[in-house]
Amino acid sequence: MDTITNEAPTSAETTKLKVELRQLRADISELAGTLRGLMADKARLGRDKAKQAMDQAGEKIGEHPFASLLIALGAGFLVGFLLERNRRT
Repeated sequence: MDTITNEAPTSAETTKLKVELRQLRADISELAGTLRGLMADKARLGRDKAKQAMDQAGEKIGEHPFASLLIALGAGFLVGFLLERNRRT
């Protein structure tokens, strides 16, 4: 059925379309499964990297607790200042 006509499709054409549609559904289902697996792998990798970063941050805070406290206070002050400034405008 390369061209559009007003003729009704034949039984063979209908059967061929049904087979192709079934195959297309199977292909889409397989693709969806593959994508699910890839996304799960990426999520696992992201969690592992985040945990590693948190562990490293915890080590640095433990090594330099006073400097960490000053940095946290400075960051809090800066965020508060920026939020207050944006609220006034």
